[in-house]
Amino acid sequence: MLARGLAAVTEDALFAVAAVGYPDEEALIGLGKRRAEVYRSVVRGESTTNVTALRDWITELCAAAAPVCPPSWLPMARLIEGGLTLEGGARGMRALFTTKPSGKAIDLVRRVGAFCVRALVAVQNADGELDVEEQEIRAALVSSLGLLAPDRHRLLYEPPLPVEELEVPEELDAKQAREIIEGAYLAAAADGIDGREEHIISSLANRLEVRPEDSEVARTAAREFVEEQRDLGGAAMDAIRYLLIDAPEQAALLGQVAARLLLPQRHRLEPLSALHEKSTVTLAGRWQLDKTAQGAVLATAWLAALHTDPSASRRVTLLLRHEDIARDLRAGANGALVRERLDRIVENQLQMAALAAGT
Repeated sequence: MLARGLAAVTEDALFAVAAVGYPDEEALIGLGKRRAEVYRSVVRGESTTNVTALRDWITELCAAAAPVCPPSWLPMARLIEGGLTLEGGARGMRALFTTKPSGKAIDLVRRVGAFCVRALVAVQNADGELDVEEQEIRAALVSSLGLLAPDRHRLLYEPPLPVEELEVPEELDAKQAREIIEGAYLAAAADGIDGREEHIISSLANRLEVRPEDSEVARTAAREFVEEQRDLGGAAMDAIRYLLIDAPEQAALLGQVAARLLLPQRHRLEPLSALHEKSTVTLAGRWQLDKTAQGAVLATAWLAALHTDPSASRRVTLLLRHEDIARDLRAGANGALVRERLDRIVENQLQMAALAAGT
């Protein structure tokens, strides 16, 4: 069962790396603590959600990550990061006496969070009925809010509302209004900003009194993020395929997960086609990435290696391939640093799970 525990830990670590955009130790440890009971359950042999049920797994991880590292690809993530979630429990002085959030905090998240979800859905619905991924993104945002089941159900299944009918919460401040527009543009940019989406976002910005220049900044930032993720995600996909070239089933599984977490929808077709066709990967200095993105690619690849639970001899082979990837990215000694950090964190989380499970 420890092998299954290792798989769970490395899958979650992959989510954290994708959420932050690099192998941030604080995020990796924080998410691991939030998921400790899941790891114990896996080691005991109990049934849990894993990446083979990708939508359910992403939804669970978004809830766990909300107070630690809301994923950068999630529309409205900056509001979650700013505290628009009940997942972290009580805050401030109240946290000294109870883990439960106050009634005031619950009401705030219920009202402002509901508005964020409805604004997101209005944008998603602008170019037609929500597709599978758009529904998944809505579910991820709803899960991140940490609301009770009745509120979650209502937000997941209520029909889209026109922007003009959305009730703007009185508590919404100017910063949050700008972040909602940022999230709206990010949602639209994932598959290419459509003119109808642009119109809805413009109407929403007018209602929220967001200045045109701030809307343009948000639009530009969303498009730049999508293009940056194209290179990061593409490099990560190549790295997984190269590292696990002799383990095609593992490469296919983890490559699909990496594609969902790291690549915007509009940029997935070519990498996924190469993954399914099992074409040969040639490292030829194709990707020009900064140090942060290099760290994300190297971390994603090494977590894929650890996910296979390699033997000592197999690990040497994978290590040498990982060094090939680091050289190709011109990452210097960063490959060894990434491996050391991930090995230490993953091993520690797995040890704690095993001890708690009594194995």
